[in-house]
Amino acid sequence: MRILFLALVVTVHCLHASADTPVNPDDFIETDTENSSRFWVADSDRVNIQFTSNETKALLAGGGRTTGTFWIDSNGKVTRVDIEESEPPGVFDKATVRNFKGRSYTPTLENSERRPAKVSFDLQFNVTVK
Repeated sequence: MRILFLALVVTVHCLHASADTPVNPDDFIETDTENSSRFWVADSDRVNIQFTSNETKALLAGGGRTTGTFWIDSNGKVTRVDIEESEPPGVFDKATVRNFKGRSYTPTLENSERRPAKVSFDLQFNVTVK
C-alpha cells in the first residue's frame, strides 16, 4: 500500500511538472532579459518590492545578486522562477521571486502565436544614491 501511494505521489508530481514546463524545445522561446522584449514586453517597468530586514542588511553591506531563469506562459504570466546562484547565498532569493512573479507580459508581433518563454536573468541588488 505504501509503495502504491509513493508511486501515485511521484506520478502526480511528474504530471504537474510537465504541465508547467513545455517538453519540446520548439514549444517555447529560450532567451535572456536583454532580448526577451523581442517576444514579450513587461506591462510595467518596475515592481515595488518591500525588502525584509535580512535583505535590507545585505543591501547596506554591499548588495548581492541572483541568477537563474523565469518562465512566461502563453497568457503572459510568470509561472515559475528558478534560482541557480545567489550571493550572499539565499538572501535575495525571495525578493527575486517576488520581482518576477509580480509582473505580467504582453506578446509582441514577433510572438503573435504567444509562445511561452524561458528567460535567463542576472539580477543585481545594490543601493544607488541619486
